[in-house]
Amino acid sequence: MLDTTFLQAYPHARRAAQVRAAGAVASAAISDLNCDDTVQEGLMACWRALSRFDPTRGSLPTFFDRVVANRLISVIRSSRTPLLLSLDAAEACTVGSGVGQAS
Repeated sequence: MLDTTFLQAYPHARRAAQVRAAGAVASAAISDLNCDDTVQEGLMACWRALSRFDPTRGSLPTFFDRVVANRLISVIRSSRTPLLLSLDAAEACTVGSGVGQAS
């Protein structure tokens, strides 16, 4: 059975997760198809972090917003593939003529 504390906090967690996921979709950080999974990730992060909530440091909605934001940043970073350049393309990239040469 779910803890009653989380049942009281669930609306705040759901709101934070939905708002952050919608923002990630709007900024094209995630696809629209992954929005529900992203909301779920945010809710699970809130569930795990609830025991660390300290009401003297801030409100529950603000706490959940930060928890969800940090979790989604991690999810988005881990799902991206690094940009790799071939050696030929890297050699063609120049900052400008004369950079690094003694004057």
